Amino acid sequence: MEILRIEDVYARKLEFLLDDTSVINLIDDKTNVPTILGKVTYLVAFYHRNFGVLKELRPEYVRRFRIVERLFLAYQEGMLD
Repeated sequence: MEILRIEDVYARKLEFLLDDTSVINLIDDKTNVPTILGKVTYLVAFYHRNFGVLKELRPEYVRRFRIVERLFLAYQEGMLD
C-alpha cells in the first residue's frame, strides 16, 4: 500500500492546473488576462491556502506559477487590462 503525503497530492493538483492550455497561453502572452482571471485567482488562492506546496513542485511548474502569480498581481494593481 502506497502512502500519499498531502503535500504531494496538492503539488500534483497545482501542476495539473498549471498544465491547462489557457494558463500556458497566458504565460506565452496569447490570452488576455481577464479571460482567465478566475482560473488565475484559483491558482493563487490554492497555493496560499496550501503554503509549502511550491517546494514540492518540479522546477518548470514553479516557473509557471511565479509567472501566473506576477501577472495576477499586476492585474490587481490595474497594470493590465
